[in-house]
Amino acid sequence: RKIFLLSCREVDINLSITNDDGKRLKYFDKREHLLCQRNGKYCGWWLRSKYVPDSSLVWYISSEGVVGGNGVQYLGGVRPAFCVPSSVKVAKKQITSDVEGYVFSIEE
Repeated sequence: RKIFLLSCREVDINLSITNDDGKRLKYFDKREHLLCQRNGKYCGWWLRSKYVPDSSLVWYISSEGVVGGNGVQYLGGVRPAFCVPSSVKVAKKQITSDVEGYVFSIEE
């Protein structure tokens, strides 16, 4: 798989009620990296992990960074992740006057 939604394990949520795959990503060593913004406002987002205590829910990270299980009635986004070969150069770039992003370049 090259593009995927993040799991509890990948964002370093280690609770006995997670049933998960993937490997922990160092980026999420900082808990503030669980926070996500859209159009300058913090928003909640979904993980791909099943919420074990209630099979009708999935794991969700709120706009405040609180982790729990929620159902589809809660508005939320996703933060897709993807695999990039180690040969790809990644650099931070100012996209607009108020937005920073990352750009990739592949050297032949």
